[in-house]
Amino acid sequence: MINKNRPYKRTDRVGDSIKSILGQIFLNKLFLNHNGLMTITNVKVSRDLRYAKVFVSYYSDDGVFFDILKELDKNKKYLRLHLGHQLPTKYVPELTFHLDDTLDYAFKINNLIKKTKKK
Repeated sequence: MINKNRPYKRTDRVGDSIKSILGQIFLNKLFLNHNGLMTITNVKVSRDLRYAKVFVSYYSDDGVFFDILKELDKNKKYLRLHLGHQLPTKYVPELTFHLDDTLDYAFKINNLIKKTKKK
């Protein structure tokens, strides 16, 4: 029987929880060595809740996008440890970090639209 009080799937709810918990960890406990603005844009969790793709956007003047991904990968165990204390699931998902480039893609599409309107 499906509970109609829950508007979306469990993987989405767990993904939202992971996003919130990781945001608090980055804000209060883990300080990265790069100057810039990092945002967790989305977390996609596998159906068995064992794997999670964490999409981050990072804005900086010096353009060290892949350095931030390397640093996040180095701190993966620390993040999973704190995630395990707060996440109410049987398994703590294995985290992989990916650069979210949807905003760059949107700017590119917007520029193309502007160019076609000028012609």
